[in-house]
Amino acid sequence: KHFKFQARGKRRIHQTPTAGEIDMCSWWLDLEREIVKPRHIVTLGATALRAVLGPKAKLGDLRGQVLELADGTMLYPTIHPSYLLRLSDSDKAAQERQAFLKDLARVKDHVDAE
Repeated sequence: KHFKFQARGKRRIHQTPTAGEIDMCSWWLDLEREIVKPRHIVTLGATALRAVLGPKAKLGDLRGQVLELADGTMLYPTIHPSYLLRLSDSDKAAQERQAFLKDLARVKDHVDAE
């Protein structure tokens, strides 16, 4: 929910929000979830995962899992797509792209099963 950036000419370079900034914006996410009542949430990256599950949530531990939240919402943690663009090792990038596609296919399978 928090967007901050560093201006570089006409470009805006995204900066990761601090833990405090994530926490300060949690009321907004909580209110949206209360209004929308999503059945599924896909968290793209560690920041989004932290916003939903809190500071103890680790993307490396939870990626690829399907979690049911207390309100019944299904949560699918995965990486942020921009991570794929930053990988310089082509083999690692190919592996991560395949894993990301597998994560998205898992979401589709769960949604289609409803």
